[in-house]
Amino acid sequence: MKHLLEFSGYGGLLTGGLNLLAQLNNPNVHQVNLEEVWTDAKVGLKVGAILGGGVDMIDTITPPRKLSRRAQRIWNKGETALGFDHDVWRYSKNGHLMKRSEYGNRSSKYGWEIEHGRPKSKGGTNHLNNLSPENWRENLRKGSKYPYRQV
Repeated sequence: MKHLLEFSGYGGLLTGGLNLLAQLNNPNVHQVNLEEVWTDAKVGLKVGAILGGGVDMIDTITPPRKLSRRAQRIWNKGETALGFDHDVWRYSKNGHLMKRSEYGNRSSKYGWEIEHGRPKSKGGTNHLNNLSPENWRENLRKGSKYPYRQV
């Protein structure tokens, strides 16, 4: 499976992006080290900002994030998003689009958290059957309400 990094800017030397493209187009390369590519991309963005007069939308660049086994199992419970890479994008049970790398990111509209179907304060547990991925805003809105009905 090929993974693409999101780069957005102008006047920059996006070394990581060029390195990734070169590796993906090389038939002898079977694995791409995304951590190395991310490091190259950060360096490229810094150089680009200095030489090119700035980089816009730098907050859209997200480093690869390794989820714990538990978080990955919960992520897998999300609904696959038709037309999107299911390893990167999922829908919550309430229909919110979530991006895997945005786990715990409350500044991203695609950020998500682990939600308790039945809140612990209402007798819920941390058992996998009671946990699901949910958009962080919706999880915050829900709080400890149970049963919860999305408005």
